[in-house]
Amino acid sequence: MKFYLLYLRHKKLISNFSYLAILQLITLFLPLLMYPYLIRVLGTDVYGKVIYSQAIIAYFSIIINYGFNISATKDVSINRDDKERLSEIISSVFFVKLFLWAVSFCCILMLILLVEKFRDDYVLYLLTFGVCFYELFFQQFFFQGIEEMKYITLINAFSRISCFILVFVFVNECNDYLLVPLLNTLGGIIGGAVTFYIIYVKKGIKLRLQPICVILNYFNESTPFFLSRFSSVVVHRTNTVLIGSFIGYVEVSYYDLAQKILTVMLIPFDLLNQVLYPNVARNKNMYLVKKIILLSLVICVFMYVSLLIFQYPIIKLLAGVELLPAIPLIDLLCISIFILSTSYFLGNTMLVVMGYAKLFNRSVVDTSIIYLVLVLLLLVFRVVNVYSLVIISLMVDLLCMLYRFVSAYKYKLL
Repeated sequence: MKFYLLYLRHKKLISNFSYLAILQLITLFLPLLMYPYLIRVLGTDVYGKVIYSQAIIAYFSIIINYGFNISATKDVSINRDDKERLSEIISSVFFVKLFLWAVSFCCILMLILLVEKFRDDYVLYLLTFGVCFYELFFQQFFFQGIEEMKYITLINAFSRISCFILVFVFVNECNDYLLVPLLNTLGGIIGGAVTFYIIYVKKGIKLRLQPICVILNYFNESTPFFLSRFSSVVVHRTNTVLIGSFIGYVEVSYYDLAQKILTVMLIPFDLLNQVLYPNVARNKNMYLVKKIILLSLVICVFMYVSLLIFQYPIIKLLAGVELLPAIPLIDLLCISIFILSTSYFLGNTMLVVMGYAKLFNRSVVDTSIIYLVLVLLLLVFRVVNVYSLVIISLMVDLLCMLYRFVSAYKYKLL
């Protein structure tokens, strides 16, 4: 009875967390299930080319989203019962996104016209850019703000699972590689259309033109969150771009596999961070956070040792014998599980919770600038290879973690 009453008291929170957990599992595991099939059908070189195009377009997706999933979520949450204000928020965000989408499209056209690498595969890049329709039309911040995570999960699950099935049906040989971005785009358009129906028909929110000053206000409010978000993905996306630009598409496949395995290993810490965050935000219990960090390090040791022992059958199952040469790269990149798991808790559940969000953002932005400087040095001295890029990534992740640790220590959070 006690647990039942506790469930009733936190029913909304438990429901939303469950939907987000399901979404995260779908987002991570569907690509892993698709991975061995695409590697076998397309080959490592063509698959690497597809991943390279996705890494390029990922920059534009982040630009179009512009951090609204944080800033606009707060605005929607505060004004959830005021349809006029909701109309103002959603309309303003949509018109900013539409402008950023148009700018991004012009940029990809310029890349195609000016850069031979893009010009030779212009159809691939245009089709891959189609995924940006999803960022334009899918208003995730609205559903987060009204705490209806089920819509986010159901829309994403439907579009991703549909794409997953269609890839197995239609992508049967190497020459079908253009269908991969096309099907992803189709899934994004369907998700966006459903979103529009729910917001503008089912919820009755009106899309209206807004004064420029109002639109600029929402744009400026979201800029700090955009800079933090953009900086946080620079390292790994840029690594993929540099590997594809200066080394080769086969190496992109190796790096992509290593990145996917690392992402899966980080799932428990990401979920734990999400569960812990609201509790710590309410109680400011830093002792609990310290205990969780120590527990996480123990789990990291277990996971990394397990990876070293079972990596051969895991990689053979996921990607086949063609990607076994990626094992040393995987071993090196996955060292960052120790760094990133600790960094998560030092950042969100310490600095942000205790009112030091600016330090949290600076830890991301400053270390991203250091990463870009180090990459520039690699290019100048012509020592760009997969391992040098991964080592730089590890260094930058470590610097970010140390920055947060020193900040937490300085303000007596530890």
